[in-house]
Amino acid sequence: MAQDNTDEIDLGIVFTKIKNTTNKFLISIYHGTQFLIKHWWKLLILVIIGGTIGHFSNKNSEPNKETELIVQNNFKSSNYVYNAIYQLNNKLKEKDTVFLKNAGFKTDTIVIKKIEIEPIVNMIDLLNKSRDYYKPLETFIDQVSIEDEILTSELFLSEYTFHKIHINTSANGTQEVIENVLNFLNDNIVFNDIKKVVFEETKVQINHYKESINKIDKILESQSGKNLEDNSSNQLIIPNGADFTDFYELINSKNNAIYQIISLETELTKYDNVVTLINKPVLISPKDRFSNKTIIYPFILVFLYIFFFLMKDFYYKLKTISESADNNK
Repeated sequence: MAQDNTDEIDLGIVFTKIKNTTNKFLISIYHGTQFLIKHWWKLLILVIIGGTIGHFSNKNSEPNKETELIVQNNFKSSNYVYNAIYQLNNKLKEKDTVFLKNAGFKTDTIVIKKIEIEPIVNMIDLLNKSRDYYKPLETFIDQVSIEDEILTSELFLSEYTFHKIHINTSANGTQEVIENVLNFLNDNIVFNDIKKVVFEETKVQINHYKESINKIDKILESQSGKNLEDNSSNQLIIPNGADFTDFYELINSKNNAIYQIISLETELTKYDNVVTLINKPVLISPKDRFSNKTIIYPFILVFLYIFFFLMKDFYYKLKTISESADNNK
């Protein structure tokens, strides 16, 4: 019986605390509403003043622009490209007008604020390439807890096909900035000489595959009317010296040659430059709600006004508590 009375008392205390908390919350809402009703015209004036100041501030300070380039670094030039961008970014920070002018950038007003590059990590592509060169790669990655840092390190930069170049400019940035960056990266005598060699060698490879396809077609055509059941007397020989005893292997070899031709011809379209632009980047001003001063300034003024009265109320409460404590001594 005593236990039941204790439980009832405990529940009563809990409900009383909940009721008191709810009442305090409702009273706070009431006081807040009364405050807004009493000071609404002052708050409205602050909003108008803040909005006006913010409006003119937005006009006088246009936001920066930014864009992202998707590029392919040809002729194993990734290390060079990364070093070039790293150097350019440092020169921009130092405002080295001599270097920038020689690199083809305008120096009357330095438009570019920041430029960075990072690889587009493709694990499937990386693992396919690593079968011959980095056989323990999968085991190595499994044992490393900082995979992202390893995969984007200099060790694998040259293994990735595509990369992202981030450019941040002032409000005066134009498409000419993008062109200047690409021209700066492509202006390298060594890699331009390599480009010529690789371009010609790629065309030779394409012609070789085309000749192989023609020879395979002739073999298939010559064998189309023969009985191929006797493999020993009907072995087929193609230019690379491999012996074939059925049409399947010949056709498979032809399909592989066609695939190589398509792949190489696709690459040829990107070999005009050391760094080939893949996308169509456009410099835009990022949308940021916190950069709109027409909204931010009124909010700050209203907040400071309300904060002042809260601190004032808090001060008087402390004063009352202090006086009550002094009187009780």
